[in-house]
Amino acid sequence: MQNNHHEQLREKYGISGLTSSQWEIDVILTKLEQHERLTEQDIHFVQKSKVLLSEPFWMRYHEIEAAYYENQYQQDHDPVTLIQAAMHWQEKGNDKKAFQLSEQIDINRLSDKNLKKTLFTIRCIKYDIPLTKSYGPMLSPILQKLDQRTRLTAKDYAWLHEKNLLSFNIWKTYHEIEATWYEMQFRQQKKKNYWNVVNASSHWRGADEPEKALELTARLPLEEIKENKLKSALLTTRGGAFRDINNLKKAEKCAEQAMEFNPDTYQPYTLRGAICYDLKNFVDGDYWFDEAIKRGATPKDVDAELLRIMKRIANKEEPEALINHLLAKDPDRYAWVKRFRKNSSAKKSKKRSVSPAKNKARKAKTKK
Repeated sequence: MQNNHHEQLREKYGISGLTSSQWEIDVILTKLEQHERLTEQDIHFVQKSKVLLSEPFWMRYHEIEAAYYENQYQQDHDPVTLIQAAMHWQEKGNDKKAFQLSEQIDINRLSDKNLKKTLFTIRCIKYDIPLTKSYGPMLSPILQKLDQRTRLTAKDYAWLHEKNLLSFNIWKTYHEIEATWYEMQFRQQKKKNYWNVVNASSHWRGADEPEKALELTARLPLEEIKENKLKSALLTTRGGAFRDINNLKKAEKCAEQAMEFNPDTYQPYTLRGAICYDLKNFVDGDYWFDEAIKRGATPKDVDAELLRIMKRIANKEEPEALINHLLAKDPDRYAWVKRFRKNSSAKKSKKRSVSPAKNKARKAKTKK
């Protein structure tokens, strides 16, 4: 009966072809099965015995070690203990757990250079920073701030941008921190400053969490807010969040209301143009983008929005219609769209038509 049990353990942990040391191996496997830590002698034996170098064996070993060091940290609160736990979780392949633990560690409390290097490596992996380059002394403090949910300075952000290190995970964490800060400021104020809501909503959208932006802007007391510019900004950011979740009808309604409150600011017009492009009403979209430029938007702003739209469409479907439309408008200015073409055989662009929205605006002026 006991022999069957040991055979099952050997099979579970990928141990085969034993010719000697069977008893020692069975003892070690029994310890692993019972979630008991291996001794230094056990590890020494394992390192000498190639037969034990199996993935299931090492996964269980790292799981037991990680759990041990986590429990130990609850008693000694030593960051060295926590970094050991993070190291073992990462070795087990549980990066998420390793990242969560690394957030609790202040690198300045680690005196051992190797442990500092280990923590820095874990954070680089977490934030998609290539480990093949040297970044100088700036990066580690920035990653620590991100892990501890501390706001970055303008200098920090500029440095990340300059070094091309604004990865998705850094970008998302940065916006989450900013959104949380502005939302907290708003909630703690006796006299509410709704510009904090505008900023928080914008950052929640930047963090790819439009639902939180919509929740924050769900009950806006527009009748109590005197400043039309602020009303317009609140409705524009709310409309943008609706667009993020593809509720274009509500997004368009917010944009229209924003324009009514402040017809001289360009942001709601840019939103309206983007919505039209989402609906593949490219000509109408051009009309609203032109109106945005008349009110202060730059062609660069519009092109940046078009690039975002192109990326969104290209991820879901064939963007040929949009590519042809932009190339017909200006083949030099929009030459960059060609790289999104999935079919190398370019179709001829159709002749540009007049925007129905523009016609409607012209008729309204004629009636006046």
